[in-house]
Amino acid sequence: MIVDIELIESLLEKYTAYKISKDTGISYTTVNDWKKGETSIFKMQLGSAIKLSEYAKKENVEKIQR
Repeated sequence: MIVDIELIESLLEKYTAYKISKDTGISYTTVNDWKKGETSIFKMQLGSAIKLSEYAKKENVEKIQR
């Protein structure tokens, strides 16, 4: 599995922290900190990045064009 940062960013913009937390098992506080930009997604643990990439693909989240 390859981590896709752009896909993770899109996921964080599209879904609430509560939904992501509930569906992935990653703590609400951690997800909310990523969403608010209080913690950089570039510093997340590899396991969390893989989990979020896989979840975004499962949910058919599309990358946001910037």
